[in-house]
Amino acid sequence: MAERVALVTGAGRGLGRIMALALLRAGHRVFLTSTDKASLQDTQRTSHAAERSAIATADLADERSLPGIIEAAEKEFGGVDILVNNAGVPNPPVQRPLDLELNQIRRLFEINTFAPMRLTQLVAPGMIKRGWGRIVIISTSLDTMLDPARAAYGMTKASSEAFVAALAESLRHTGVTANVLVPGGATCNSHG
Repeated sequence: MAERVALVTGAGRGLGRIMALALLRAGHRVFLTSTDKASLQDTQRTSHAAERSAIATADLADERSLPGIIEAAEKEFGGVDILVNNAGVPNPPVQRPLDLELNQIRRLFEINTFAPMRLTQLVAPGMIKRGWGRIVIISTSLDTMLDPARAAYGMTKASSEAFVAALAESLRHTGVTANVLVPGGATCNSHG
């Protein structure tokens, strides 16, 4: 595979870190974002590929900051070919959906759903123009979506999956694919 430019959100820990390291091992250039600079620096050091990686802290809840993330990645490496929307926040500590406060639900949607959608909207036109791109949104299991104690988190991921399904269909024949990755297994909604 040719060297590509990837942007990975939530790249400082967990699955985001694992995916960023895998992309770097595969020879790609990777722009790493997270809210925590120290974890990003640790990912960069661990990769032994600092020359092909760059980092920036980002608050995905702030919609105004999202274009800046893309601009920084493009300034560092050129157009983004691979977008991995991994960053997310968990459900607030409640036991029932009726206990959720609207402001809690809004925060989860801002980070888990709206930010990945907006980042996708910002990079997809360039991918389409170049005739190649990969968009990945990390989701969760159906069991998690149906768990009353994780209702808000589940709603954000269900919405993201619906977005990706429609997006994949709209990208048909462009060379750009959109997929949902469900940790523990993958659900593919891809055309390309």
